[in-house]
Order: sequence, then structure tokens, then C-alpha cells
Amino acid sequence: MKSGCQGNIGEMAGERHTKIWVMDMAGRYARRVGLWRLGVGDKIMKTRWVWKIVGLIVLAGVMWPPHVSAQDDPHEKNQIYWGGSIVNIGWAPDSLNLIYQDAAYDNVANRNINGPNTPNDDTWRQYSVITKQTTRSTFWPLQPDLTTEQIQDFEIYWVGDDLSFVFASPDGRYLVYSGQIQSEFSNRSPLGVADLVTGKHRLLTGEENLGWNTFQGIFEYYYIQWSEDSSAFTLSNRLQSSVHYVSHFDDLGKLEVKWLSPYGGMPLGTEQFLATDSYDISGDASKLILYGIYLNPAIRGYILVLWSISNDTGIVIPTNGETIGASFADDDQTILFVDEGGLKQYNIAANQTTLLDAEINSTWADYWAYFSPNGQYVAIRVAPPEPESLYLFEVPETGDTPDNAYEMGGGE
Repeated sequence: MKSGCQGNIGEMAGERHTKIWVMDMAGRYARRVGLWRLGVGDKIMKTRWVWKIVGLIVLAGVMWPPHVSAQDDPHEKNQIYWGGSIVNIGWAPDSLNLIYQDAAYDNVANRNINGPNTPNDDTWRQYSVITKQTTRSTFWPLQPDLTTEQIQDFEIYWVGDDLSFVFASPDGRYLVYSGQIQSEFSNRSPLGVADLVTGKHRLLTGEENLGWNTFQGIFEYYYIQWSEDSSAFTLSNRLQSSVHYVSHFDDLGKLEVKWLSPYGGMPLGTEQFLATDSYDISGDASKLILYGIYLNPAIRGYILVLWSISNDTGIVIPTNGETIGASFADDDQTILFVDEGGLKQYNIAANQTTLLDAEINSTWADYWAYFSPNGQYVAIRVAPPEPESLYLFEVPETGDTPDNAYEMGGGE
């Protein structure tokens, strides 16, 4: 077993990782085919016999995984994690640490061990791009330090050890979170927004198709991204393939909530475009990088779109196959993304795409790409049937020769 592997084969084959991985893959599959938009996905996730069958299939694949030697993996020197089940991946605002959670499963309590606070398990990891070392903790390092009174006053979801992730705006004034469940007959949490300056908060319960927003365990399914100027955020409900844009925080009673995934789509050229995910929001909140499909069944495949909030229209960014992540860079003048052709940079003004590294592509890494806020690094998550892995690369400058031999070191 290679250095830094999380656990042994017996642990990997157990329920500890199987249930988490099945949930993760089911969510990703639903995002691709839009099952939740058809009302089918939720039933699938709750059907016991489907869980058992899929669990057996996954268990068999994990117990006898294909052998992957160091020579077979050309990116081994960039690998910082291997072998477990990772969730809640994201960057610190200063781009110096990649933060993720090594999810576990409690067989006694029959529940996942994840969320912002796991007091009995050091599930959280921080990989430093400076020291190239990983440190551990029992709490999410980006969780704001709130008092019990604030949690109660803002109606932040909190039951036992289960506490909602809280996403603070870059200026530290506003908070976004899962609100307390409003009815004993419902298990769905409303989206909450709080203003630390005025002490006011609001639970969004009647907005168009906002749905439920569960930030208690895995926030990647209900993904929040703040603009750098703290004027807006996007919410990507990846289980329902739905995107919302929320702005105007000066008066929480007049928050503007714009749904970017209406059933009839949004005009894009001569076609109608349906946004299923949001990859990034510009610093001034005026532009988004959206991922989605044309509603015209004759046009197949997903497209990457640079969307203007003020003009309610966008332009299609040329891509090759599936795009697993994208981010604004260079003061929002360029867009970095990873598709089947490689790691690329799109110059918005010139409408020109440059290939930066062909080996970092969505054919090899068919899961997610996570760009650091400063655009200097990209983390790549590779999922089963291979042992789940996390890689970290430096983003080459335009015209530079990619250095895939850069050793990250110090991983797990």
C-alpha cells in the first residue's frame, strides 16, 4: 500500500465508504440526466432495494479494484490524497490551503460522519500549498465563529452534533445557511440569510422553485458561491439541476432571487438554454459561468456559457466534451476550465481559447475540478471505480510548457 493511503482494503470495502460513495455517484448521475427535475431522483434515493443492489455492486468493485501502480499513474507526483471517500472540497479564500473532508460512516449509529463539526473524529483536512503538508481537525476551518445566541436568533439549523455549514460573505457581513426546519411534517430546511451588522435575518420559504437546501452534511450538492464584492451569491442545487442568483442584501426584506433554471429555459441565441449548474461568479457579480443544455432535443451535450446578469443573455464558450470545472481568472478577463481536451484558458475579449495542459483533462478526471481563487492551482478529484484520489496542479501561464513533474508531496 502506497504512502498516505487512508485505511486498508477491508475498511474501504465496508459500509464506511460504500454508502457515502453510492450517494455521491447517485447525486452526480442525477445532475447529468436531470432525474430530480423529473421527480424521479428522490424516489430512487429512498428505495431500499436499489440501495442494496447498488451497494453490492460497489462493494464487489472496491474489494477487488484494478491494480494501479506508480508507473500506471502519470500524475502520481501531484497526488495528495488516495483511497478513502472525500467530500466538501473547497479552497480557503487566500488560495493557500485546499480544504476537504475524509468522510466516514458510523456503523453503530447508522449515519454518515460528516458536516462542519465532527467532535469525535478529525475528518477535516487542510493541504498547504506552501509547506506541502496536510493537517487535520474536527471542524471546518471556514465555519464562522458564532455564539449560541446568534445560532438561535438567526434560526440556523442545529440538532445535536448536526450543525449547518455557514457561508460567510467575503466582507464578513452576511451569512448563508440552512434554516431550522419549519414543520414537524417536513425534513427540508429553508435557505437562511443573516446580516451581522443589523442583526436581522430571513428564511427564504416562498421564492420560486428554491426547493430545500441542506447544508448539514455535504454542501457540494447545494453549492454556494459569493461574489468577491459580497453583493450576490449563487446557489446550485445539484440534486435538482437548478441554479439561483441572490442579490440586494441592503434590505433582507427585499432580497432579489432570480431563478436561472426555468422549465422553459432562457434565451441564448436562437435557442432556449437550461442552466443546470453554476461554476463561478465574477468579482462584481455581473457575470456567471453556467453549465447546462439546450432544450432543443436535436442539440445534444452540455455547454459552457458566460452569462450576463444585467442583459439576461450569454455566449457559448467553445469546449470539447464534458467540462468538469471552470473559474474566472485574471481579474475576470479570462476563464479557466477543464474539458476532454485538457486544461484551457478562454480570453473573453479576444474570444480565444488556449490549451494550457492536455494531460489534465476530463477523460482522465471525470469528476470535478476545483480552481483556487487566485487561479494559480487546480485540484482534480478522481472517483471510483479507481481508488478515490485528489490531485493538485499548478496552472501554467499562457505559453509556458506544462510541468507535470511538480511534486506536491506531504499528502495522505
